[in-house]
Amino acid sequence: MKAYDALPQLSELAAKLANEYAVTRGRVIQRTLAFVDLSGSTEEKLQRGHSRGTQAAILHNRVTRSVVARCGGMILKELGDGVLADFENPVEACIALLNVRKVLRTIGINTKIAATTGAVEEVSVDGRRDLLPDRPRGARRAATAGSARSR
Repeated sequence: MKAYDALPQLSELAAKLANEYAVTRGRVIQRTLAFVDLSGSTEEKLQRGHSRGTQAAILHNRVTRSVVARCGGMILKELGDGVLADFENPVEACIALLNVRKVLRTIGINTKIAATTGAVEEVSVDGRRDLLPDRPRGARRAATAGSARSR
C-alpha cells in the first residue's frame, strides 16, 4: 500500500480517536515551564554504546526529578533524555534549573536548560494533567516569519 492510499483510513482513525479522548478544558493560569535536556546524548550512544548512553539519560532524568521536586516544581513529561517541568514560581524554576545543571556537572553530565513564563491553559486529557499555550499567536508569527525568510 502506498502512503497516499492510506490517507482516507488515517483520517477515519483520527476522527475516531478525537471522539474517544476525553479532554476537559481548564482554567488559564500563569506558570513557568522549565525544560532540561541531556547534551550530546546521540553522540554519547554512538561513541560509548547504547547501554552507556541510556544509563546517562536515566541518571540525568532521576537527578532532574529530584531537584525539581525539592524546588517546588512538578514533572509534566519525560521525553527520553529530557524533562519538562511546571513551576508556579519563576524564581523557584530558575533555582531548580541552575541546581540541576550544577549537580549534573559534578558527575560529568552536561545538560541544556531553558524556561519560559506565561499564560497556559490547564487541561485534563483522559484524567492526565497537561498544560497548553494560552496564546498561540506568537507561534503563528514565528512560523510566518520563518516561511518569509525561506523564500
